[in-house]
Amino acid sequence: MHGRIGYGTRTPWLLGALLLAVVAVLGIWSWLERQDQDEAPQNAVPFELTTFDGETFRLADHQGKVVVVNFWASWCEPCVKEMPALAEAAAQAGDDVVFVGVGAKTDHEDKAREFAAIYGGDYPLGRDTVGGDRVTGQIQLDYGVFAFPSTFVIAPDGTVSAILMTPITTAADILPYIEDARA
Repeated sequence: MHGRIGYGTRTPWLLGALLLAVVAVLGIWSWLERQDQDEAPQNAVPFELTTFDGETFRLADHQGKVVVVNFWASWCEPCVKEMPALAEAAAQAGDDVVFVGVGAKTDHEDKAREFAAIYGGDYPLGRDTVGGDRVTGQIQLDYGVFAFPSTFVIAPDGTVSAILMTPITTAADILPYIEDARA
């Protein structure tokens, strides 16, 4: 009635379930790998952003250039640390590259402006306050940004060349992605 130790009535079921789980994970992983290889470059979603200096930044106005779109928030500590690196990269990148900073809708206007004054570079910065939902602006929704900082590198043909979901600590962290977008 009772088997040897370790060979109870549940063991075959547990081993079968474990084997099935491993096969499922391998199948899903294989499918995801194929999706990455087959995907064509995604077009960047056009947007307009009112900058802190009252100008309107339109992505469409920069067709033919590399555009670096950085999503930030004043309360985001990694955003504070990456702003000097982005400013340095913007200074080094050349005239065929445009940087723009898109601030969080949930940021307070005064805090966002203070952040821009202290840490911002010589490129346009504004808050994503139009459209979207109660806590997320339309640009953030369109780009699928769920964490700050997030940076998108858009190639001159309007396709998204790279997405960086990690803080940029030096200009060297982003300059290779800009070079790839130029190619």
